[in-house]
Amino acid sequence: IGAKGITQLNDLKGKVVGVTGAGGIAEYAAVEGLAKKGLVRDRDYKILYGVGNSPARAQALEAGRIQASPFSFLERLELEKKDFPVLFDIGKVSFRGDSREPAQSRSGS
Repeated sequence: IGAKGITQLNDLKGKVVGVTGAGGIAEYAAVEGLAKKGLVRDRDYKILYGVGNSPARAQALEAGRIQASPFSFLERLELEKKDFPVLFDIGKVSFRGDSREPAQSRSGS
């Protein structure tokens, strides 16, 4: 989800993406999801740790402290009602080792 005024992924260049903490699912979803969309951490955007849980991240979006953050589907629906833009659907991004990726056959199997 982006802050108001962020309408496309390229608008995140030079901006801040807020996550709960280092090594958490929010960081993984943000960094890997944005990488799949062509944006590289530290080159195109910065990560801000310690923004807090989902309500705190939503408040940080509203206050302008961050310009994007990952949210669950239900949280996304609530933020959409408040006119926050959906930059991409993290649930539709395939990650390394994702069980939705086809299994590779091994020789000798």
